[in-house]
Amino acid sequence: MDSRLLSAINTLHAPAEWVHLATIGRDGGPHVTPMMMGLRDPFLLFSLTGKQKVRDLERDPRLCGHLAPDHHGACHRLGPHRDPRR
Repeated sequence: MDSRLLSAINTLHAPAEWVHLATIGRDGGPHVTPMMMGLRDPFLLFSLTGKQKVRDLERDPRLCGHLAPDHHGACHRLGPHRDPRR
């Protein structure tokens, strides 16, 4: 793992904090889930309690992770963007 990335993760993330992991669902939409993340260089480890994330990643390995220190909020599935002015 790149040393700058490793340093940034260690700065932003404590082992007891939640992260949000987004994968691409079968319908092409994002599937966002809060989960625990660990670090064992060179790997990031994620808690996967269900099978949906595994199926998503087997079908399409792209993912996005969100680290938000001191942020406690809800995670919602994202829908199509709609311009509120229309």
